[in-house]
Amino acid sequence: MFQPLHANLSANAAATARNGDTEEPDFVVIDVETACSRVSSICQIGIVGFRNGAVAFEYETLVDPQDHFSSFNTRIHGIAASHVLGQPCFADVHGILQAHLNGRTTVAHSYFDKGALAAACRINDRAMLETTWLDSVRVAKRA
Repeated sequence: MFQPLHANLSANAAATARNGDTEEPDFVVIDVETACSRVSSICQIGIVGFRNGAVAFEYETLVDPQDHFSSFNTRIHGIAASHVLGQPCFADVHGILQAHLNGRTTVAHSYFDKGALAAACRINDRAMLETTWLDSVRVAKRA
């Protein structure tokens, strides 16, 4: 059922991508999954950066939400509590998220991801991500 899409990038790889060893992306796309109805219960994060219409980088990680897993959510995304055992918590990956998102345009399909990340930052006492959000649902409706 659940299968990670890509290997995790370390904080050093994120910094390398940010420091110009690879081309800066024009924008990044993000998707998060949550363990339960609490939007702060992020259990997976995926980010893809695009430059000139091509993939510039990919980042994916499971996250231990330190929360319970709802069977409803698990049926949607296939991620169960057993998948996140030993995985980093949100506070552990926050710096990588900052390296990939801060100062960039971040596209999400609805503002669910924006709200989930803001809630996770709040409950983990981490700085809010400084990015310009673009909602692909609104873009599609306008088109």
